Amino acid sequence: MRKFDMGQAWAINVAMLKDHGIVVGVVLLASYALMGLLFYLLFADMSALMFNPMQADPAAMSAMMAGRVGQLVFIGLITSVISIAGYFIVWRIALSRGQESIGGAIGYGLLAAVPALFAIVVLYIAFVIALLIVGMILGLIFGVAMMGTDSPGVGTGVGIGIGMILFYIGLLFFVLFLGARLGTTGPIMAAERSFNPFRALLESWKLTRNNSLMLMLYLFLISVAFFVIYVVLALVVGLFSNLSIILGIIVGTIVMVPLMVFYVLVPAAIYGALFENDADVADAFS
Repeated sequence: MRKFDMGQAWAINVAMLKDHGIVVGVVLLASYALMGLLFYLLFADMSALMFNPMQADPAAMSAMMAGRVGQLVFIGLITSVISIAGYFIVWRIALSRGQESIGGAIGYGLLAAVPALFAIVVLYIAFVIALLIVGMILGLIFGVAMMGTDSPGVGTGVGIGIGMILFYIGLLFFVLFLGARLGTTGPIMAAERSFNPFRALLESWKLTRNNSLMLMLYLFLISVAFFVIYVVLALVVGLFSNLSIILGIIVGTIVMVPLMVFYVLVPAAIYGALFENDADVADAFS
C-alpha cells in the first residue's frame, strides 16, 4: 500500500475542486434545496414556527411534533437518503475519470444511498452499544473508587474530572481513528460503482493500513481549518443578512458553497492519494 502524503491529498483535492467544483456545487445545492422543500411542503405550519421563534408556542410546538413522530421519522429517512445520495453523486463524478454521465451518476447515487444508509445505521448502533459498555465499565471503576474512600473530597472530584477529560480525549481519538480507517468507504463504492458498503468497509480498512496516524492528523487539521473558516464566513454572512435577508443568502451561497464542495471532496482526494501508483493518480486527477 502507498504511504499517505498530505501534500498530495491536498493537491488532488484542489484539482477536483477546479475540475468538478461547479457541477459538485450544483449537486449539493440541489440536494439541500430538495430536502428543505420537502420538509417545508409537508410541515409548512411547523416550518413557520421554526422561522418565527418569537411567535412560537413551545407547548403547541411539542404537541404538534408529538402527533407527527411517524411522519418525521419517515421524512428523516428520505432526507438522509437524499443527503447521502448527494455525496455519492459527487464522488462518482469526481472519481469516474469522465466515464460517467451526470444522469448516470445521479442514478447510481440514489441507488447506492439506500444500502449505505443501512450500513451507517448498523455502525451507529454498534458504536452506541460499545460506548454504553465502556461507560458502564468506567462508572463501575469510579463507583468502586468512591466506595473505597471514607470521605470523598476534592481529590476524588479532581480524579473523576481528569478521568472524564481523558475519556473524551480517548473518544475523540477513537472517532478520528474510525474516520481515518473507514473514511474512504464511500469513495471506494463510487469509484467501483459498487452497492455493497460492507465490502467497501473492508477495502477501506485495508487501503488505509499503516497510514492511520497520518490520516488522523490530516483529518484533524482539515476539520479545524474548516471550522475556523466556516465561523469567520458565517459572521460575514450574518453582517450582510442584517442588511438584507436576500443579500445574506446570495453572499452565503457564494462564500459557503466552495468551502462545502472542498470539504465533501476530502474523502475522494484521500482515496486518490492512496492509489497504488503515481501514474494512476496523475491520469485520474491531473
